[in-house]
Amino acid sequence: LQAGFKDSYYIKNKEFKHSVPGKSFQTASSFLRRIDYIWVNGAAAKKTLAADILHDEVTDNLSDHYPVTLTIKL
Repeated sequence: LQAGFKDSYYIKNKEFKHSVPGKSFQTASSFLRRIDYIWVNGAAAKKTLAADILHDEVTDNLSDHYPVTLTIKL
């Protein structure tokens, strides 16, 4: 942040979405948190078309971390 990088997820999204743990890895004591990011500089921020953390039936079971995606305009 101090170097001017931006969290790509919050460029396009306003609501919180956790990246860990995946649904099949959650326990009663799990704390839903976000520790996976794609950071972009100012130029890439302007070209950001979409960013997301993929929650679906497949990604719920793939890993304890959900995939993070970024789509930018070339």
